[in-house]
Amino acid sequence: DLISADQRIRSKFHEKAHSGCLKALTCSGQYLASGSTDETIKLYNLQDHTEIGTLVQHEGTITDLLFFGSSHLVSASEDQTICIWGCGGNWDCLHVLKGHKGKINAISIHPSGKLALSVSKDKTLRMWNLLTGRISYVNNLKQVAELVVWNPVGDQYVIAYETSVSVYDVQSGSVTQNISIGKHINAIQYVQVCRIFYM
Repeated sequence: DLISADQRIRSKFHEKAHSGCLKALTCSGQYLASGSTDETIKLYNLQDHTEIGTLVQHEGTITDLLFFGSSHLVSASEDQTICIWGCGGNWDCLHVLKGHKGKINAISIHPSGKLALSVSKDKTLRMWNLLTGRISYVNNLKQVAELVVWNPVGDQYVIAYETSVSVYDVQSGSVTQNISIGKHINAIQYVQVCRIFYM
């Protein structure tokens, strides 16, 4: 046994958060957010282990959640919309981004916080200007993308399909690499500027 008794992970607190299945989870350090098939987002304070409240705006399953620092929470849904929430205070919904024609599968925020990418069942990649809340670019894809992730410096992003990934260069807008994995991809993450981890 490589893990001693005092190193085992122990539960700090637990909650029966949702009436439906949990579909998305994200953490900012201070806050934890969870999204569900019950169409709600639950918020928790990780410092005092308490529930903050519930965000209700979407009219479909929450499919993805991301914090940008400690200032904003971004949520995506099967209702084809993306919501931008202000963290802390009243947790107001600041923008509702509309444009996709199908369930949104994943979102990713640029390191600058000014742009976001989303992929959908409608076979499009959309780039959003988060300062204006408008679409700045649409790329029609040949198949449904499951995941999208910016690299740490924001000059590349990767799109994951069911069993393959494509790496895009932002400046040229072209694919720099196609990688066939040969099995279903559940998660993908940059571990360095030019290195990708997938599982």
